[in-house]
Amino acid sequence: MYQLNQTLASYLGGGASYQGGQWTAPEFQVTQFKSDGSSGESKSYDTVAGAFEGVNGSLSGINDRLNDVAQNVTSNSLSWNEEIGGYDGRHNGSDSKITHVADGDISEGSKEVVNGGQLWETNQKVSAVENRVESIDQHVKDVESAVTNGAVNYDKDADGKKTNKITLVGGNESDPVLIDNLAEGRIESGSKEAVTGGQLHDYTDQQMKLVLDDAKKYTDDQVSSLVNNGVNEAKSYTDIKFETLNYAIEDVRKEARQAAAIGLAVSNLRYNDAPGKLSVALASGIWLNQSAFAVGAGYTSEDGNTRSSLSITSGGGRWGVGVGLSLTLN
Repeated sequence: MYQLNQTLASYLGGGASYQGGQWTAPEFQVTQFKSDGSSGESKSYDTVAGAFEGVNGSLSGINDRLNDVAQNVTSNSLSWNEEIGGYDGRHNGSDSKITHVADGDISEGSKEVVNGGQLWETNQKVSAVENRVESIDQHVKDVESAVTNGAVNYDKDADGKKTNKITLVGGNESDPVLIDNLAEGRIESGSKEAVTGGQLHDYTDQQMKLVLDDAKKYTDDQVSSLVNNGVNEAKSYTDIKFETLNYAIEDVRKEARQAAAIGLAVSNLRYNDAPGKLSVALASGIWLNQSAFAVGAGYTSEDGNTRSSLSITSGGGRWGVGVGLSLTLN
């Protein structure tokens, strides 16, 4: 019966023993993990079921932490939306924007993203064209005002000499005079020929069409480039984060296997329980390709009431020390 209890105590480990008809319960230390993933203080259990329950709680906390990390990566990345057939830039259900975008290349064939400042410069160019059109329109009005007096006569100065000015006057001097059937003048640099309303209309339409076509093409190209660059950057960022997470999980898995191997090694240390005996034990453990070894010494007092032990373990390049003491009180 005594040998059976000793064998059972050695199987349980954790300091369990049976001496002088007295059973000493084991004590298992399980490290607890906090909600942020960091390790906390160890918690003691005096039963195998309780120790397994503690390990289960720690693993559950780690699993919840991994789920939180996965959800954060999903919510903060740019993802494809099957319903709209494109990438959806919304965050938490609200529209979002991209800021601090560098000036893109504005040229034929460019696919770089443009920013609001560059679009503002395009609007300024359109406004400049509009101002030119208004200037031409004002010039035509000035010509019309100059021919309001019926005949084409040069105005004279105070001395009666002909000047380089013509004033047209119609049937009513207060009404403007219309010049019709005017040949089209040249619209080019240095031209001093009069232009018609048709020329002005066609010229204005042509210039506005060119400006609007350029602005549309420029905007389409830059927006397309902006979307493509945003998708590539978001994908690269997500890949980096998942790679980092995989490394962290692999390290945790490796340490857990090393801890299991160390536990197997320590649990297999055997000492001589005979009173007054000092014994040394060696043991090794392997768990899922991770190995560890343990060496220890045990001493039982002459009266057999006191038993002490010291063990040293190593696994994965790390060392650990354990000390145990048991007393028989009655």
